[in-house]
Amino acid sequence: MKEKTREVNIELFRIIAMFMVVVTHSIQHSYLLESTQISNINFILVDFIKILTGICNACFIIISGYYMVNSKFKFQKILSLWGRTIFYSVILYVIYNIMIRNQPYIYESFFPITLGHYWFITAYIALYFIAPLLNYFVKKLTKNQFKYLIIVMTILYGIIGPFFNPSYIFEGGFANIVYIYLIGAYIRLHITIKKEKQYYLLKYIIIILAITNLSIILSMYCAKIDNSDPMFKIAYTFKDGLHKVSNIFLILATINLFFKFKTTTINSKIISKLITFVSPSVFSIYIIHENICNRNYIWNSIIKLTKYISSNTLIVHIIVASIYVFLISLSIDLIRRGIYNLIKQIPYVKALINKLNNKINVLNEKIQEKFQQNEVAIEKEQLVSKS
Repeated sequence: MKEKTREVNIELFRIIAMFMVVVTHSIQHSYLLESTQISNINFILVDFIKILTGICNACFIIISGYYMVNSKFKFQKILSLWGRTIFYSVILYVIYNIMIRNQPYIYESFFPITLGHYWFITAYIALYFIAPLLNYFVKKLTKNQFKYLIIVMTILYGIIGPFFNPSYIFEGGFANIVYIYLIGAYIRLHITIKKEKQYYLLKYIIIILAITNLSIILSMYCAKIDNSDPMFKIAYTFKDGLHKVSNIFLILATINLFFKFKTTTINSKIISKLITFVSPSVFSIYIIHENICNRNYIWNSIIKLTKYISSNTLIVHIIVASIYVFLISLSIDLIRRGIYNLIKQIPYVKALINKLNNKINVLNEKIQEKFQQNEVAIEKEQLVSKS
């Protein structure tokens, strides 16, 4: 689907998913669940919020699988995301070296993609490179063959990997992303998303509540037994698996939430314009607040959620702090976009951008031609073998 015709409801889903990312990082980088000072009620509430927002990465991958399976390879998207990541990584490194000297992250800051500084961006770009091959492959499968593939991968990466896999054989990070991408592709190719009386949001909440209750029960059980007990490792592994992005429960929750937004109609023109205005900055919000120099300073020097670890208002502080970080990161990127739009109006810069875009378009066409040639060649081979 072309950038200009993106569905507003899905763009809203992406924005909400990014807010979930910020909330998850607020808990993760503040080490709230690891604190021994956290009260029981706050532990339960924080664990619930973490599971509730733990589908954030899967949301982006499901969306990618759903839309990219029928889209053409566009090198501009990779270059844009790569360039934006390097831009913010270097700028923030320079700023922090001015403010706080001797920052140790020079290599990670100048090579953020190749060194995995932003693991999701690195994985997303890698996925984008292999997506044409994945798309080509799954379109050759029948519905039953594709369904079989999804079932097998669900057993490996949705069940065995997170819950019963102490040797981590089936817990490869990128393999999990490919698995979720293929689920999105399967939905697009073989499932009709129904709108009437499907209760997608209710199903999502029920699944999240079930996961949270199971997580709490397992946490209480682990606290009561000795960690040398064989049952401790089993219970702890299962509890830990409930937070893994590819576990079958979170995948089901993600699918239901995706279906909810896919079947939602946004009629307000003002809200639609606001969503379309904000959505191009979604990945920038991630890049800014999760920067290797920035994240520790944000959560442990500025916000300090641990001050409220025993407070009845801890959850309120988590949400308010996440909104604050989200809006500040968004504002920074809106300024960057404004400056970029001004710069690209300069005749020389405009001509250079157009020239670069033309060359990239030629490269895109060559890549598409290769896939089309391969498809024709395979069809000829199949005809020869049949004859």
